[in-house]
Amino acid sequence: MKSYGGIIEQASSYSNLYESFDYVLRGTMRKTCPTGQKLLAHREEVIAQLQQELREGTFRISHYHQFNIIERGKERTIQAIPLRDRIALNSLMNEIEKRLLPSFITDTASSIKGRGGLYLLKRMQKAMQTDRELMWFYKCDIRKYYQSIDQEKLTAIIRRKFREPQVVAILEDCVRMLPQGISIGLRASQTFGNLYLSEYVDHAIKDGLGCKYYWRYCDDIIVGGHSPQDLTAAKEAIHSHAAEAGLDIKGNEQIFCIDSRPLDFLGYVIHGDGRIALRKHIKQRFIRHWRDVKSRRRKRELLGSFYGWAKHAHAKHLFKTLTGYNMKDFSELGISYVAADGKKRYECPTVRLDDLQNTRIIVKDYETGVTTKEGGDRYLVLVEDENAKEFKFFTNSEEMKQILDKTREAGAIPFRTVIRRKTFGEGKKKYCFT
Repeated sequence: MKSYGGIIEQASSYSNLYESFDYVLRGTMRKTCPTGQKLLAHREEVIAQLQQELREGTFRISHYHQFNIIERGKERTIQAIPLRDRIALNSLMNEIEKRLLPSFITDTASSIKGRGGLYLLKRMQKAMQTDRELMWFYKCDIRKYYQSIDQEKLTAIIRRKFREPQVVAILEDCVRMLPQGISIGLRASQTFGNLYLSEYVDHAIKDGLGCKYYWRYCDDIIVGGHSPQDLTAAKEAIHSHAAEAGLDIKGNEQIFCIDSRPLDFLGYVIHGDGRIALRKHIKQRFIRHWRDVKSRRRKRELLGSFYGWAKHAHAKHLFKTLTGYNMKDFSELGISYVAADGKKRYECPTVRLDDLQNTRIIVKDYETGVTTKEGGDRYLVLVEDENAKEFKFFTNSEEMKQILDKTREAGAIPFRTVIRRKTFGEGKKKYCFT
């Protein structure tokens, strides 16, 4: 079995922790809450402390609080850890997930970057279009999956997979955060859930049993075959390996022919003739919100969200019936995101001015009065290099800001320039358009 090393060095690097810091403290609510403000005020100190704790393997989740949510009629207990702990755990899990991803089967999704429900739906569609005899399906899911995961079995997998004692110690602490099972809501638990089923079920069915059509989304499993006999063997194998893992398959499992009963999976209902409909509760939820919401802005958001679901189904008539709009390509709807402050953001990489110096660029546009973590009233400038690649940079230079305003007043934007760095005074520097 392949094991992984070199994780702590990467996870504890300044750049990775800095990015993780920004990721965890995204959004206005987190930035403005007392804890978020304290972390932002001591960013460098927090990052240095987390670097040391990760490298020494002393990082532990300090505490958590629980709350209940109701999701589609089911009540779930969620555990939330402090923002500081999330920064370290997010940086660590980013590195772990990069290494584990190649070991997961291709036909599994959920909590994997680039693999959402739509990814799996497209793979199922492709298989059904390619193999016209694929008509029989076995569908099952696991009872209280996260709560049922055996902590001893999971920690044994972790010890086999990771060589570094610091990584093992931190991950075991995450596993044993609760008296039984693993936490719902903890970043590490998403990866644990995929790793556990990958080790006990996925490869056993795909590789050991040689099952060609096997799809898993979290703990929901679909197996496809040409006959009920094919699926009976798969069903028995899944039960056997799930039992070995200490898991229990729900009693609502079924083997059925898609000609007599459509396949309900991933928010869509797939019929034997290839037609795809939306799941009933998605339609009902949209109707309820659409009817009650009065805000034009919120209605646009709902319309865009429902369009995102409907465009992957045969739902053109349904879309018009419920919304009053003809179903078009999203680009034709005239719906676009507008930031709450009304400022432009420009969808391109952010660079430092130091990286642009002595390079011929075209200044294409700019936005004023932008607030960043360094302060307010910054200018965000959109530029293009000689290879027609776009970048953006922030500046608080009064000289640059004045020149940009004057060029706009003169109608001279876009304009070509070279950014130079000039030194003055006692080693001070500034950047100028030349």
